Amino acid sequence: MDRENGPVRTPNTAERAMADACAGWIKCARGDIRTGIKLSRQALDLGRKLGDQVSIGRASITLMFYLRTPSTSWSGCRLRKSFFQGLHTGTRPGLFVPTMQQWIMDTFLAIGQRKRAEEVLEKVRIQVVLLKNLSNELMLSGRELAFAVMDGHLEKALNMAESIQSRAKEAGLAEIGKIYTAFSLFRARLYSGTSIEAIENEVSVLDLTPKQYCAWC
Repeated sequence: MDRENGPVRTPNTAERAMADACAGWIKCARGDIRTGIKLSRQALDLGRKLGDQVSIGRASITLMFYLRTPSTSWSGCRLRKSFFQGLHTGTRPGLFVPTMQQWIMDTFLAIGQRKRAEEVLEKVRIQVVLLKNLSNELMLSGRELAFAVMDGHLEKALNMAESIQSRAKEAGLAEIGKIYTAFSLFRARLYSGTSIEAIENEVSVLDLTPKQYCAWC
């Protein structure tokens, strides 16, 4: 990679697609979102043309993560829905990990398509069992917690959140446990009559103000 001009331009190869994908992630992480998204789209298009699943996956992670602002949400939604379709056709990218499926679940819930979100959840359960990765298991539990809150099972949700956080803490992943439970736990406590001021400690882990936290939830 050229530090001044970005990834070195080579012919339309899988290596070029991967270079653009990695450069796109780095640019976004450093705050240059526009350039990062452009590089990631280039990588995704080339990866699709070549059928290179690894570069498709790498570019998709960046796009799914950063296309979540109000101005880009529908673009991100279309991308996530296309990868959900890939679950049924067997064309999912090599890096199609449970975290990406979590974002797809969130997208379907945000646009009112709970049934499709539940379909993704079932596929995540299967992958989590196969991967035997604690972080993924915590993520899955966090999504199940969200459904419990949506269904109004507030006491159950509070118990689930406590269990998730305890398990994460025992494994040395306390902050991860808080992140995977924070939003749903906030809603469960709020709906149970707890004031926003009383649960500000849950906000601090995500570095958000109470007002921002309410907006995110």
